[in-house]
Amino acid sequence: MRLGDHFRSMNPLLILFLLIGVSTADYTPLSYEERPCGTDMSNLWLDVVAVVDNSKVMGDEDLAETAVLITRIFGESRIGTSIPNQPKTTRLGLVTYNSTATIQAGLDKFQSQQDVIFNVFNALNSVSSTSESYLANGLVAAENVFAKGPSRGNNYQKVIVLFAASYSSQSNPIAIADRLKHAGITIITMGYNNLRDPNFYQNLVNIASPNKSIASIIPDPIDFIQKALLDCEFENFRLTLTKLHGPT
Repeated sequence: MRLGDHFRSMNPLLILFLLIGVSTADYTPLSYEERPCGTDMSNLWLDVVAVVDNSKVMGDEDLAETAVLITRIFGESRIGTSIPNQPKTTRLGLVTYNSTATIQAGLDKFQSQQDVIFNVFNALNSVSSTSESYLANGLVAAENVFAKGPSRGNNYQKVIVLFAASYSSQSNPIAIADRLKHAGITIITMGYNNLRDPNFYQNLVNIASPNKSIASIIPDPIDFIQKALLDCEFENFRLTLTKLHGPT
């Protein structure tokens, strides 16, 4: 059963209430103790841009499911840069795309879980009026989000999480993705094959970093994407140690 099947019969306001209840739980200092790298979402420190296809091909139900996914994926993470004396946080940006792309949130807009919940649900509340969906535009917009965001140095791995409903080769998105990956950006893709394109998932595999592409029909996409994010953090940590101390 897909995640959205659990939510489609629920009132959207109830969903928001439940998510906010989770995100505003009190945390003691012990909950922020150092944990093994790559195992705990509350200790995640990345710069992430979620890129969402909001064309008519996505459909309102899958778009709503994507909003729930994004808020739950990062529901345990420290968001923003305003937490005193805590550099280990995640910045989250948001891009939507159809025939064009829109930057809904730069890297410094979300400073709390509440910011994420309200703004993500607001930005993904309905699909656009066009069926045109150019993935390349979404990737370029994500690249611009990283370029415009204040730098936190090389210790923060950059990640794009792409939610796509269809694939168009216009503007050569695979070449754009290759450029981003060559620059050190990890790309995670999740596909809703709403046009039943036989080549759709393979195209998303080509867009994604190795072993970082999934279909929406898998039982637990949240677990997959969280693990992929944690893997990114661990790999960046390992590379940083290698640069500082040499190979182990």
